[in-house]
Amino acid sequence: MADLVTQTCRDSGLGFLKEIKNARVHPELRDRYFMRFMLRQLYKECEGKYDGLIVDVRANQTNTLNYFIQERFIPVAKTRLYETAMEEVTVFKPLRQKAGLLATKIRKVIVAKSI
Repeated sequence: MADLVTQTCRDSGLGFLKEIKNARVHPELRDRYFMRFMLRQLYKECEGKYDGLIVDVRANQTNTLNYFIQERFIPVAKTRLYETAMEEVTVFKPLRQKAGLLATKIRKVIVAKSI
């Protein structure tokens, strides 16, 4: 009824990142903090192993974007990644103290890869 799909990113110069590919909670289970539970599990799993988490959110999905910002993810880029008619906002959450410095590098790589 809920899932969180991730993959490891090993892009040169960006550190060791975990990307959230899909996060979903069944409508009947919303407002029960399932996503928060799954993210806390992910934080614990990544602790000491990854520099940060990264996720793309469609710009028109404001509730989802606001949720990640509430979880202390930092918007680093807004660009068209997958469809020419739809912008994506890439958000990043540093998991190590100095990983916050990666935000600028991540922005440059994302903009370079956009359509």
